[in-house]
Amino acid sequence: MSYGPISVFPGTIASGESTLTSIDLSKAWSRVFIEVPSLSTAVVFDVYGSSDNSTFRPVFSRTNTQVVAYQALTVATTVTNGIAPLDGVGTRYVQLRGSATVANGVAIKLICWD
Repeated sequence: MSYGPISVFPGTIASGESTLTSIDLSKAWSRVFIEVPSLSTAVVFDVYGSSDNSTFRPVFSRTNTQVVAYQALTVATTVTNGIAPLDGVGTRYVQLRGSATVANGVAIKLICWD
């Protein structure tokens, strides 16, 4: 099965910071994955999206419970040194807000395809 061309968009969280300001994905993609390298800090990233690169709002994912609910999309510490899907992003601009500042900087990649 072919998914077509894959695009990779890099972003960096500087040492001593907790937020990746914005990654421009050039459009909204069907599938978005996040690649997170090893982190020296235990941090959870909340995912925010924007259509105008100005106003960022939390991205919510559907939770299939008895009553359909939504929860904020987060990237847990356990994803470090791995790749995880970011289902439901649906916006051109993505921002990550960490629960703590990172040490030594972090190079994040978003891997996208349709």
